[in-house]
Amino acid sequence: MVELDAKGALLVVVWVLLNLLLNFFNKWALSPMVVELSWGGSLIHESLHGPSNGAGFSFPLFYSMCHMAASFVGASLIFLCQPSTNRVTTQQLRNHGPSLFLLSLLFALNICGNNASLVTLGIAVNQLVKSVTPLPSMLFAYALQRRTFSAQLIGAVIFLTASAAAAIPWGSEAADGQGIGLAGASMLAAAAKPALAACLGRDMRRDGLTPLVLVWWDSLFAMAITGTLCLLSTERDTVSEYFVSKPALAAFVVLTSSVLAFCYNLVVYSLTTAASPVVSVIASNFKQVVLIVLAGILVDRISHPLNWVGIAFFFVATFLYSYLALNQPPPSQAATRRGANAPAAAAAGAQ
Repeated sequence: MVELDAKGALLVVVWVLLNLLLNFFNKWALSPMVVELSWGGSLIHESLHGPSNGAGFSFPLFYSMCHMAASFVGASLIFLCQPSTNRVTTQQLRNHGPSLFLLSLLFALNICGNNASLVTLGIAVNQLVKSVTPLPSMLFAYALQRRTFSAQLIGAVIFLTASAAAAIPWGSEAADGQGIGLAGASMLAAAAKPALAACLGRDMRRDGLTPLVLVWWDSLFAMAITGTLCLLSTERDTVSEYFVSKPALAAFVVLTSSVLAFCYNLVVYSLTTAASPVVSVIASNFKQVVLIVLAGILVDRISHPLNWVGIAFFFVATFLYSYLALNQPPPSQAATRRGANAPAAAAAGAQ
């Protein structure tokens, strides 16, 4: 029986709403702006790509850097309010500097790839691509940790992947090939990070590298990585031009997205301490259902019946996978030492 008090229920509702709002806002902010041309007394609407009319803030590196900064500030604020959680030391950097940088690089690739894909990719398609994270997560876990999984769980993951592929409206404007490639790169980075972290940091927790401390280091390094790439790319000039030509809109996009990301990170941290893994998984699945349905109707404009049949099967597969992952028996100590068998829930990756 799943138990949830009033505080936990409120956090779940706020988390779902913030997640939906952040996804739709990111899509609007990053989508190209519709250009209006007046010619011969008639008004011509011309979109650079697709039917979506966005803010035209199509600078995923700079946009991601702002989100990294918000995540860094959020983690720092938690340290300030709860000093007992602050276990950051310079010794961690000396002992695990290369590993922390590599994990942060994957984190940056995950966020930047996801944001870059939203410039041309529909939200529902973006979510469907990222939802197949369990498949590469299993492959990375087996290759790097020699972990094995039950036949039922493997079958559920294959069903999940096939139904997600069937749900994507291939060939439509919402399923842009470049966007799918960027979302796929983001998904692979998210899938590789947990397995790589387990291999590189078997003694990280002993040195005080708790999940919250790792978020702090991840955000710090990823902010530096995305900022450097932004300065080396064409975004250095185009971002400046956007701020000069549309200062109010630019300030609104940056401040709103950063505040939303900041609040989202705080709610996620609070949710991990107030809700059980079962509640978190149920909330995540519910959020995914609402997001894909709303985005499929309002943004991606998925109309083919077969795609909606694929979405229906995808939802069934998602809940089946979650149930099997949560009920996967933990490994024995001997198996843990050998690197074989581990809770399958860890293979889910970040969604």
